[in-house]
Amino acid sequence: MAVSNEQTDVAVVGAGGGGAVLALALAKQGISTVVLDQAAGPPQGLRGEILQPNGQQVLDRLGVLPSLPADATRFVRHFHFCRAGGMRLCSIDYGDLPAPYNRAIVTLPNVAHHAIVAAVQQHKSVTLRYGTSFTGLLREGDRVVGLSTQGPEGANTIRAKIVVGADGAFSKVREALKIPADVYLYPDGYLIAILESEEPVSESFYYVGHRTILGVFPATGNKVYLFYMIPKGSMEAVKQRGIPVLQQTWSQIAPQFAGLFRRLSDWSQTAYMPTGRVRTPTWVADGAVLIGDAAH
Repeated sequence: MAVSNEQTDVAVVGAGGGGAVLALALAKQGISTVVLDQAAGPPQGLRGEILQPNGQQVLDRLGVLPSLPADATRFVRHFHFCRAGGMRLCSIDYGDLPAPYNRAIVTLPNVAHHAIVAAVQQHKSVTLRYGTSFTGLLREGDRVVGLSTQGPEGANTIRAKIVVGADGAFSKVREALKIPADVYLYPDGYLIAILESEEPVSESFYYVGHRTILGVFPATGNKVYLFYMIPKGSMEAVKQRGIPVLQQTWSQIAPQFAGLFRRLSDWSQTAYMPTGRVRTPTWVADGAVLIGDAAH
């Protein structure tokens, strides 16, 4: 199959949070942009999303914040930090911050991301391609002048003034730029669950103890997110011990939510989220830049 060629101002590899927001910001300026992502489409599945005030400001400037569906969002003002067992340590009141961003916004999974993608797709200056993989960089001397891709319609080359690597911690763009990286996966990750509470939960709670973290965050309606720290690679072991054991452990950490924890009935209500960090000596090259998890 013949290789097709095109030209754009900016080529972005990765349509995750950073890549999609950048694409929308460029679209607002009328800058020609091509965004590619190897995934089949926008993210699906269980994940927790909390928009902090600075993120709300960014989405508001881009016109996305007002478009978030009311039935998929929850404004949360108070966060309480407690010892495992229930004793309160301190509380944070987002109401002390300047309006209108004086609250956190908890959304259902992927709601903000899908709203950003929908906004991007409304702009003719941006082309968004899912199911398309980055395969290499185009260079003229030491300068990056574009990239090559492989997608449903075959191979393609895209010449661009700037190539942006927004393709995550294991960035292929960073690898092609030969920028070294220290990628470290933390020894713990998070078991995430979303449960339906019998009674509304309006405030957030964060329980801490020796090697123990459990977060309880209200979402829309009576839905509640749980974030529970577990050792990396232990999700299957947690499942083998069974739901009653996990419910008992949670109830010891946060006794006031014992009734909520009994609402966990199937592992399909849960997911695992790894945690880590990336360190690089630089995030720029001649004609290219790294952003998000690809850079730090």
